[in-house]
Amino acid sequence: MKKNKFKKHEQKWARMALVWEEFAKPGRPSKDDIKNYELLLNIAVKNTDSPRVIILGATPELRNMLHGLSRNINAEIICVDMI
Repeated sequence: MKKNKFKKHEQKWARMALVWEEFAKPGRPSKDDIKNYELLLNIAVKNTDSPRVIILGATPELRNMLHGLSRNINAEIICVDMI
C-alpha cells in the first residue's frame, strides 16, 4: 500500500475511534459476537500449553475479551486509538 493511502486509511480509523460508542452491530461486534469469539478461541487452544493469538483489526471489544485470558496475544492494528 502506498504511504499516502495508508495515511488516509489511518486517519479514517482515528475518526471512527472518536465515535466508536455510537456504532451498533453490524458496525461493531455485538455481545453475542464476542461470546462466539471466546467460545471458538477456547476450543482452538484447548489442548495447547502456550497458545499464541493474533488479532488482525482489533476492536475494543476483542481487546477486552482477550485481556483477562492467559494467552500470548498480539493485536495488529492500523490505528492505536481503536484499542
